[in-house]
Order: sequence, then C-alpha cells, then structure tokens
Amino acid sequence: MFPVPCSNNPRILFTRGIRALILFLAAVASASNVWAASGWSADSWVSNGIPVAPSPGTQGQVAIDSDSVGGVILSWLEGGGRLGQFAQRLTATGEVAPGWPDSGRFLSTMDSDITLVADGGGGAYLAASSISEFNPWISCVLNHVRGDGQEAPGWPAAGIYFYGLPPVTGSLAVACPASVLGTSGNTAPVLAARPDGGVLFGRTHSQRSPHVDLQVTSLSTAGEPDSAWTLDGLRASEAGATSDFASGMVSDGGRGLYVAFSGLPLPYGGVFVHHVNARTNMNVRFALDNNGGSPGVVADGHGGVLVFWQNGNINQIYGQHILADGTSAPGWPTQGLLICSHATAPGMTRNYYWVSFGVSLVATDDAGGAYIAWIDFRDSLGTGQGDIYAQHVTGDGRIAPAWPIDGRLVRKAPGAGAHFTIAAEGSGGLLVAWRDGRNGVDGDIYVQRITASGATATNWPDDGIPACVAAGEQESPAVTGDGAGGAFVAWVDRRAGSPQIYATHISGDGIVAVLASLISADASPGVARVAWQVSADTPDPILVVRRHGGGAWTEFVSVAPDASGRISIEDHDVTTGERYEYALEFQQRGSISIVGNVSLVIPREATFRLVGPQPNPIDGDPLIAFDLTDATPARLELWDSSGRRLGSWSVGSLGYGHHVMGLNLQRSLPPGVYHLRLARGREQRTARVCVVR
Repeated sequence: MFPVPCSNNPRILFTRGIRALILFLAAVASASNVWAASGWSADSWVSNGIPVAPSPGTQGQVAIDSDSVGGVILSWLEGGGRLGQFAQRLTATGEVAPGWPDSGRFLSTMDSDITLVADGGGGAYLAASSISEFNPWISCVLNHVRGDGQEAPGWPAAGIYFYGLPPVTGSLAVACPASVLGTSGNTAPVLAARPDGGVLFGRTHSQRSPHVDLQVTSLSTAGEPDSAWTLDGLRASEAGATSDFASGMVSDGGRGLYVAFSGLPLPYGGVFVHHVNARTNMNVRFALDNNGGSPGVVADGHGGVLVFWQNGNINQIYGQHILADGTSAPGWPTQGLLICSHATAPGMTRNYYWVSFGVSLVATDDAGGAYIAWIDFRDSLGTGQGDIYAQHVTGDGRIAPAWPIDGRLVRKAPGAGAHFTIAAEGSGGLLVAWRDGRNGVDGDIYVQRITASGATATNWPDDGIPACVAAGEQESPAVTGDGAGGAFVAWVDRRAGSPQIYATHISGDGIVAVLASLISADASPGVARVAWQVSADTPDPILVVRRHGGGAWTEFVSVAPDASGRISIEDHDVTTGERYEYALEFQQRGSISIVGNVSLVIPREATFRLVGPQPNPIDGDPLIAFDLTDATPARLELWDSSGRRLGSWSVGSLGYGHHVMGLNLQRSLPPGVYHLRLARGREQRTARVCVVR
C-alpha cells in the first residue's frame, strides 16, 4: 500500500545504547514545541516523532504500511552519501525490530517511485524504479523482506530486476525487450497483496515504443510466477491506446487482480479497469469515462472493486462499483455516481518522463464501501489553495448516512492541501494526514481520525492532532492504520537542516499524556493481584484506585513504578465470592482519567470455568475472564460464526485461580457474534462474545 494495529502488547519503556541517545536528542531538539495535550503513545515514541534510521545523507519520498503484527514497515530513498532505496521495521513500541539494522536495510540503487505492501507475516514487498541520468535504462526492482529483515526464502538477495541492460550482481534478471529508444522503460511500479501472502506486481513498460503499456504478474512468496503467468508478466493495457499509466491495483480475492489506469491520447484516453484472473484471462475490460483521469481503486471484499476518478471536462469526481462478473453493482448509475460536483484536484500525482498523471486517494471502509479524499476548490476564492475534503460511499451506491452531499471538510487552511494522504484506520473509519501551514512559518504534520458516520473521533480535535510541530519544515506525510483506530505516521523532516525520515504513533483514543497497559490480573481465595506497565515519563507516585460492588472509586494505594516501569499490587482485604475493580488514576487534560480497568471475582474454590468477556457485548479489544484449578496445559480459543479460528492462547501456565486476560488482537473485530472455547484435555467450556460498534 502506498501512503496506506493500537497495540496491546506490554510496553517497553527503556532503551539502551545509541538508539536511546537518538531518542533523547530528538526529545530535546523538539522540547520547545511539545503539544501540551498530545496524543502520543508511551514507549520509545516521543513528541514530534523519532528518526527512523538516521543517516549522514538526505532522505525523502517515504512509504509506509502496517506489518500486520502490531508494528510498521517503512521505505524511503537516500542521496548525498548512501544512495538508493532503504527500509526499516519498527515495533509497536517504536523499537527497531530484531534483525533490522538501526541504519535501515539497503534494498537497491533505485531512485524514484517507491512503494510497499505488507506480506501479512511481519515482512513486506518493496518496489522502486530508476529514471535518473545515472541509470538511463529505467529499471524496476522488486524485493521481498521477511519480518526478521532477511530476504524471503527463494528470493534473490538483490531482488528481481526488470531491466533493459544487465543489472547488479545477485539479482534475478528479467530481460525486457528494449524499445526503439534503446531503453526498456520499466517504471511507476504498483503493488497489491494476495490473500495467501504472495504479491501482485505491475509496472509501466515501453516495450512497444512509442507506446507505453502495463505489465502485470502474480508471484508467490518465493518470487515464483503462478503457473499461468510469466515473470515478465501479461500486457494489461487498453487496445489502441498509445500510453497507459497505472494508478492502482488490488487483489480480486484470489491470485488475480484488478488494475485501474488512465490512457492517452483521446479518443483512446480515459479511465479503464481491467480484471486479470488467476488463469490470466482478461475477463473484464471496463471503460469508465473517455474524458476521465486520475483513477483510484479499492477492493470491495467480495471479489469486486470500487473505482473513483475525475471527469476531465469539469474536474468533478465520479465512482463506480464493478462486480466480479464485470457488471455494475445494483444501485450504481451506469455513468457513475457523482461524488463531488465542485472543481477538484486528485490527492496524488505520479510522473512518467514528461507525463504527469493523477491518482485518486481511496481507502476501504471494511464493509464493502470506500472512502475517497481530494483537494477541493469550492471556497478557494481564486487563491489556488484548495481544502481537503472526503466522502464515504457504501457498496450499494449511496452516500453513507450523516455524510454531506459533495463531501465532508477535513481541513481548511492556507497550504493545507499541498501534501496529504489517507488510510483505513482498521475499525471502519478513516485516517487523513497532511502538511499544515497554520503556523505561518513552516510546515507541520497533522492527523485526523473520522468515524464511519462522518464524525470526528472522540478525543480528536476538529482541526486534527499534531503529529509533529517541531521547528523547521515537515512535509510529505505517509500514514497507515494500527488496526485499533490509531495511526502510524511518517514524514520528511528538516528540523536539523538535512531532510530525514521521522515517524510516530498516535493511539486510537487520541489521548497521549500518559498511557498504561494491563499486564496481568488474577485472583485466588483471599487475594487479588494486578500488574500494569506505564510510560517512562509518567510522574510518580501513581494512584491505584479500587471499587467494590458497583460503588465509587476509592484510593487503594499510591505507588511508584519499578525500574522497568511496572506497577504491581496485591489486595488481601477481599471477600470470597465478591467482585472488585482496579485501575490507575491520572490527571489528564484538566480532568481525572481512569485507565487500565480490570474486574476480578475472588473465588471460593477454583473450578475449571470460562466466565467470558468483560463486558459483553464489547466495543474494543476484549478482556476474557476464566478460572483454572491448576497449571495443567489449557488453551483459550476464539472462533467466528463460520467456524474459522481467529486466535489461540496457551493459558495453563497461569495456574490456580481466577484470571483476566486481554486477547491483544491485531485488528478490531467486526460487529457480530463470536465463540470462545477454554479447553483442557477432554474438558471444554464455551461462551459467546457479542461485538458492537
């Protein structure tokens, strides 16, 4: 995904060595710009971000995606010393992931068009091209890096090169026919993940110069093309067009793909969508608008696709929903659904030599519909400084309830629309990140979270949360959801003069001042035990509060965290069979915040019992209560209504007593009914989980 889970893992609060020094210096450098009511999560993330991989050279053009297991993968370009494309993986706590160099992993000498997509297992596919005077053969390179920072098994160490002349040693060379100009013209790569962990790869290719075509292929995790495909790929262009430029590509739910592109010149120009299935049959050729351009594409989750574009005559935005059989979905006008009737500009522009082509920024709503965002000129008053707008469209061709016709204003400010991007936030809503010029001196980075109903999310200011307001220019943001409504954000930062890539994490609730994570909670006859992890900058002592029988919170104990940031308490003043709640109390934004809540029942005599979720129904990551009689191996499992197991946790080692455990799910559960099973040998207990939003 291009600039496209909040983790519940125990928080790591102290770093050592050079990275700790870097984080300290970053905090000091930005101390004068700390946001008093910031939304930063704890751990190694600090106000105004951390440097991703400090370099003596220059860094720019960042791309980002969730690593699918709680952290984030980033890629960028470097010059002025180290040259080429680099990548880094950060954990949910902001640490460099094991196996990855602090300075980032070198990928190739490519110098433009970077993109990446997570492989679903902690790693990523990363692509880039080169069109500089130093590499006139215009090559593309595709890499697959595992979660441990190593090249994936079967993948060449230097990646797969699509080239006109021989590439670097250690790569798998894909010789593409040279055009009459002496180049192969492989550039503008696009990527999409396959559900099985493989990748769909496309590129612009001038093998029929002066014609510019699209080549697409479907590869396994080891870089092998599927049986019906070739490594060089299939030409997926529109017949008769002289130039086709891919704006986006998505999976069809299997090993096939949809690709959306604009074509030149008229009458063969316009917006097209082609569907290439796993057998390389092009079973859909959908011409959407002969005068259109700047398409964006997103899968509907059912084998179809939603496409959005600008009408070239009046720059209005239209959309269409194409089903797997190639027909328009019911409820969608044949000529497309009007999304915005005002003059607009697309969210992103890509370049191919002398040609610039737009890309509409779109994101899934995880319910069969989509979001689209754009630059809007309805109130520009001739200044040319557009505003950021967004719209939510359902899969049946309606503007989502509570969203205004012609879109919702996201940010109205001079310069606000110059650089922005969007991403799905993982629970049905939308994240928007932009460069903001409100301070009148230089650019800052702001982020907004919008719910599926079009409202600003709770605790998020209407004009956005500042991801970075450090001195100097910040620009070119990239954003991806953390799976729990929060955001990982990266940008190009010039606070120290030379541009470097910085990143941060903003939690889903938008609250940052202090955060705490529940580590464990259990009860035995006569005692309750609870442990939390708190942020390194939390002032101590910290107040632990308790309530009993639904009464008011009362002070239990004031305690300082230990050297690792852990707070542990034992309560012996308890009555067998009664329920007690424990939490931490903080002063936050001028009011009292109760965080890290947990409820325990003091057992009379431990039995093998599954109490179920607390509460039920739930609207977030569930806490599951259960009782064990001893340390016999036992497992807790979560299943959906179709019989698919979503997770399994070993719990027998917790031993005798009443226990409450968070499932630490990497993605929020969609609304519905789920099933829990606690199994020990031949014994099992079951409970239902109802999820609401």
